[in-house]
Amino acid sequence: MLLLRIAAVSGSGANDYLVVLALRPDWANKGNSKVLDIDTATFCFKNNDLQAFPTGLALFHQNYSGRTTSLSGYESQSLDQTVNDLHSKLIPRSVPLSGSSQTYLNAISHSIGKFNELLGTKVSGWNSQSANAERPDL
Repeated sequence: MLLLRIAAVSGSGANDYLVVLALRPDWANKGNSKVLDIDTATFCFKNNDLQAFPTGLALFHQNYSGRTTSLSGYESQSLDQTVNDLHSKLIPRSVPLSGSSQTYLNAISHSIGKFNELLGTKVSGWNSQSANAERPDL
């Protein structure tokens, strides 16, 4: 089963970020148990413009507090059963960041920080270009 949580976060006055949190079952590092693992994808947009940063997104396995939590009481199902179960339980809704769990806030904060660590100088140059300028050389 794969569950997605999506949160839009304003990182600064110049950029908006969209962080997608993919929650997926995985095997624990030790033993025969399973954990719920959170993988993130981070997108950057110009504030009030929705022009996406040319790299598309930053997607990589990260390490932050709360990335995995133990799972118990899980069962195996066929792909069809899993998809049908997911569809029956899918409830789209909005929650302000202040109502989010600390685990999700850690994932969002870490992902935006990592995005800026890896691409921050290129994002700054991209933001300083006019709307008609060419894409930066990444």
